[in-house]
Amino acid sequence: MRFVATVTPVHEDGTECTHTGPDKTSSECTGRTGYRASCTGGTCAWTKTGKRSSTLAEDGTTHLASHLTASAGRR
Repeated sequence: MRFVATVTPVHEDGTECTHTGPDKTSSECTGRTGYRASCTGGTCAWTKTGKRSSTLAEDGTTHLASHLTASAGRR
């Protein structure tokens, strides 16, 4: 099974912010207020939110390592 951790910018209401460059100041964008890290693959439902994408990327790496540890224990 392949697990992938991603970090995406989010608006205050938790929706993903896909606006870049000049679009970030358009009326369609309420502004980025933070980031959400999530894991996809299998039945994993891990998510975490925070203000710094770099911190969440590190948390995602640690989370992915937990999948490796769990799968090693099942052998």
